[in-house]
Amino acid sequence: MGKEFSSASISRFSATLDAELDAWRERSFTKEYPYGIVDARYESSRVDGKIIDIACLVVLGVDSGGHRHVLGMDTAWSETSDSWDRFIGGLKERGLRGVRLVTSDDHPGIHPSIKKHYPGAVWQRCQRHFSANATDLVPKRRRDELYRRLREAWECKKYEDAQAAMDQIAV
Repeated sequence: MGKEFSSASISRFSATLDAELDAWRERSFTKEYPYGIVDARYESSRVDGKIIDIACLVVLGVDSGGHRHVLGMDTAWSETSDSWDRFIGGLKERGLRGVRLVTSDDHPGIHPSIKKHYPGAVWQRCQRHFSANATDLVPKRRRDELYRRLREAWECKKYEDAQAAMDQIAV
C-alpha cells in the first residue's frame, strides 16, 4: 500500500538529493571548531555488481559552545595516508580553522595529516579505541578489570595520580 513512482520521478528526486548533498559536502565553514573527532567505519557497498567494504571517513567538529557538528564525510577504498590527507586537506581548503585538539584512533594516516594541515594542533588517541586495543591484548577473564582500571586512571583529577594508576596497570 505504498505510493508508486515512475522512473522519471525517481531520477528527478535523486538529482535533487545529489545536488543537496554536493552543496553540503562543498560548503565553506564560517566559524571555528577547536575540537575535532576523526574516525572511519566500513560499510558494505555494491560496486560493479559486487559487495565490497568501503571506508567512510568522518570528522565531527565541536564548536566553542560545545555543540557537535558533522563537518565532513567521504568515502575511500580504504584508510590510507593519501585518503586521510585528501580528506583532511579538503576540510582546510573549505575554511576549517581554529583546530586545537583532534582525537582519533591510532591509524597511521590520521596523525601525519593532522600535523601537516593543522600544525600546532594537539593530537590525542581516543580512549575508546585505546581501551578496545588494550583489552584485546589480555585474556577474556581480565578484560572487565582492565577496562575498569583504565577508566579510574582517566578520571583522576591530577596528572600525577593518573600516571601512577597507569603505571600500576602496566605492572
